[in-house]
Amino acid sequence: MLKGNNINRRITSKKYNINEEYFKNIDSPEKAFWLGFFCADGTIRYVKNSVVFIIKQKETKLIELYKSDIQYTGPIKCNVIEKNGFSNNPYCYLQINNQKFINNLMNSGKPRYKKDLHNIPNSILDLYKIDFIRGYFEGDGNFTYDIRNNAWEINICGYYDLLVDIKLYLSKCIQREFGCIVQDKRSCIYNFKTKGNPIVNKIVGLLYTDNSYGIKQIKYKEGNK
Repeated sequence: MLKGNNINRRITSKKYNINEEYFKNIDSPEKAFWLGFFCADGTIRYVKNSVVFIIKQKETKLIELYKSDIQYTGPIKCNVIEKNGFSNNPYCYLQINNQKFINNLMNSGKPRYKKDLHNIPNSILDLYKIDFIRGYFEGDGNFTYDIRNNAWEINICGYYDLLVDIKLYLSKCIQREFGCIVQDKRSCIYNFKTKGNPIVNKIVGLLYTDNSYGIKQIKYKEGNK
């Protein structure tokens, strides 16, 4: 996939600095958020000893924030996926080659393969589980609006066990069961869905505060103006 998207496979130069210890201890909301985001939308290339972070170009605010947090001095690279002879789907990414950084990331709970993530990592203290879930949602979740029923819906995709863990934790936080987990008919991926303005509003209030990382709540807030 990376080759097809024209991502550089060469080892990043040692001249770039990075905080190798960033993921050694998940002791802040920001670290929990990025671990969640990476678990949803990060790629570890084990053979080439690198971490590749890919994100759509219109969302560069997040990748710039991530680069600042890990104190990485390398460049943000941009590319365009070509499909059927047309160039579209612009995206930006960081390519990080640092064994210690990768080891700390994996030891904190980011598996090489997404299917191997069965629950919220044990490295996440209860205090920061909401931040991890918000990070995961930013990578693999979305808000949609049902015009016919005038209702918002939250959808999070992933593998079954992790979604069950997320569902249980959120249900505990709002003190009620909600949502359902259904399998995508075309794959082994599942979707955790919940619909209805009152419950969606509760989840948004739980996940997002004025100072929390994330941008997907903007669509929801703008739609409620």
